[in-house]
Amino acid sequence: MPRVILKTSRGIFFIFMTLDSSINFTLQILTLSVSSHVTEGLCKIAGFECLRHGTTPGHYWSIVKNGADPEIAKAIGTHQGESKFFLLRDSDKVTCFDKLRWPRVYAAGQAFCSTPKALRAFTNNTSVIAPATLIYTFLNFVCPPTVRFVYRKSEIEEGDIFQRDGVAETAKRLNPLIGQSELDYYERLGGIAVETIQRLPTNRIGLVGICAQIKLEDVSGALKRDPLRVITGVAELAIGLAITYYGYGLVL
Repeated sequence: MPRVILKTSRGIFFIFMTLDSSINFTLQILTLSVSSHVTEGLCKIAGFECLRHGTTPGHYWSIVKNGADPEIAKAIGTHQGESKFFLLRDSDKVTCFDKLRWPRVYAAGQAFCSTPKALRAFTNNTSVIAPATLIYTFLNFVCPPTVRFVYRKSEIEEGDIFQRDGVAETAKRLNPLIGQSELDYYERLGGIAVETIQRLPTNRIGLVGICAQIKLEDVSGALKRDPLRVITGVAELAIGLAITYYGYGLVL
């Protein structure tokens, strides 16, 4: 019976997202008030990872509606003009401090790169552009809109979607004279992050994405591989449901 219910639920989600992308977008909006801990708990239970991408509000909604496009990262000046999309992993190497820091750093960087260009469409007054850019950058650092893509660990480790060690190689290619201390920093970043040159679809985003992708075999496999992570996921799911019940799901 659980297998039938799960397959039926996944089928409904796939039908929704196949019929019209706007339906998927609507589902994403409807689940905004659900705590992100619900998504992360389900990911742990099923052996998935939450790949985080901090961004600005405008790009957040664009990604949720259309998926992740590495060409946009190139257009706004991140990754030194390369067509790559950067995501923070959810592996054992990633600390809680990393999860707090890197989405903020990336969101602030995008805000800093894109805001002056956007404001020049209305004014060329630098006394307006400079402080507005700094304020917007600060706000995105404090409260970064974060998109969560859900992928199985095997898809990340064994698939051809993500470049797992590309960060340090990119740094060396762009700056052959890079110092050893900075290279060590990028090599560590390469252990906790992934890059991709491929578009990432909307049916991999957030709670809607995990509900569409999860299979019963994922749960049973995760229980065999890492039962402690599954138990942690159950606890996080319970916490997320409680946060959502009390009305704090949008911010926690």
